[in-house]
Parts: sequence; C-alpha cells; structure tokens
Amino acid sequence: MYGYGYQYSAILKSGGGAAFVGLLDDYPTAAAAYSLRKLRNAYSGNAIRVRRSSDNAESNIGFVNNELDTASLTTFCSGTNGFVTTWYDQSGNGINATQTTAANQPQIVASGVILLENGKPKLQTKLTDFLLIPLNFAALTNYKIFTVIKANLNFQALFGTLSNTDYYLASNSGSTSITVNSNSTIIEGNINGVSYTPTTRGDLSTRIANQSLVYTDGSFSFVGSLPRLSYQGGTTIGMYQNQELVIYLSTTSNNVTNVMNEINDYYGIY
Repeated sequence: MYGYGYQYSAILKSGGGAAFVGLLDDYPTAAAAYSLRKLRNAYSGNAIRVRRSSDNAESNIGFVNNELDTASLTTFCSGTNGFVTTWYDQSGNGINATQTTAANQPQIVASGVILLENGKPKLQTKLTDFLLIPLNFAALTNYKIFTVIKANLNFQALFGTLSNTDYYLASNSGSTSITVNSNSTIIEGNINGVSYTPTTRGDLSTRIANQSLVYTDGSFSFVGSLPRLSYQGGTTIGMYQNQELVIYLSTTSNNVTNVMNEINDYYGIY
C-alpha cells in the first residue's frame, strides 16, 4: 500500500532502540516546517516560544521523546495562560513564524491546562490572532503545503492577508474547504507564485482533505503583505486550531499520499 520509504520509516518508529525518523527525514527539502512534534532527527532547536500572561515572562519549549515538552510547558504556565510568540521552523531555513503583539498571539495554555485536539497539543487563535510567516511566496513559483487544522466557525483561514479580504483554505458555509466543527483535517494544496491555488489533479483544481477531494475553485491573490497563519479576521469570535504546517517546493514533494499517511499515523485523523 505504501512505498518502501514509508515502510522503513514505520519500522524505525515502532521502537526497538532504532534512531528516530521524522517526516522531514523521509521527505526532506521543506521550505519551512512548523509542528508541535519533532519532524527531523537532526533538529536540535525548540518547538515554540511561549509567553505566560501572569507576568509576561517568556520561555522556549522544546521536545521530550520527539514530542512537545508538555511537562516544562505546564510548569512554566502553572495556573495561568500561555501564548505562542514564536513557532520555530524545523526545516533548517530559519523561517520562524512570530507574533510580537501580545493581543494577537495564539493560545496554547488556558489556566494552566494545555489545549489539546485528539489528545495532542494545539495552537488556538480567535479573531485577529495570527503568526506572521516571513516567506515571500511570490519569490518562487510553486510550493506544496500539508497542514493539520480545524475550524469551528465560518471565514477562518489557514492564511489571510493584511487587508482582511483574501484567504486561503478558509471555512465557508457556501464553499467549504475546511469543514466547520468537524474533526481535525489534513489538507494538501499548492501555492503558486503570487496566487494560492489548490492542488491540480487531472483537469480539476482541487483541495484534498484526508485523501478525498473536498473543494474545487480558482486562485487566491496575495497583495501587499506576508502570509498571516491561522488568521480569522471578521468580527465574530470563533476558534481556529493548528497543529502542523509543512511547506515544500512542490517539485521535491511528489509522494503526496505517503506524506499524508505519515502525518495521519501521528495524529490519527482518518
């Protein structure tokens, strides 16, 4: 069912003292990669930087056994709220997603309790919360993205723009690409230059969610601003959840099914 590389990775991840093999070891050359799990064996940095609301102190949170160090996070945010100021890029390219304005930082801890989805930590945004990704998609011609997301309100998006008029992978009751109030979804799509377009399969421009075609549409124009990750905009309070985002040059990420299955092996979504 899967390719040899996927089987070999699964064997190594099953234990037995073998070295850890992450998604970026099996499928390298990501342009940027953000996750609350470790994605690459050689990665020695942190997962996130967190600000606690009690005194606005900040601390880097790394990994234990290749997963987010939840013990350190809980200790640091004991009895208070925790907000993400930086989501570190694990690709090795240093494209960290950041937010310096406290009022716009995604939340990860509420009153000392880590926010979870399917039993795993998540970043949660509301209204105009977002992380800014300093990646100029117009500079290169083609990217492929994989992300683990969930929306519970219409008009929440994986990416939004400063003008609050353009979105990519938005939840929308009329043309849904992220199903509102559903379980978490693994999405695969394309970003082409200054326009964001869904994946092309045959003659159709489509977005693929959990291995099924969910939406067909045109492009998303990006005008005058860098991408805002998990940007909701609007005036209605809703919650948008993100656990992982990996951005590849599409020419180096050809095994879409295996990448999605590897992600699902960890998150258990479909």
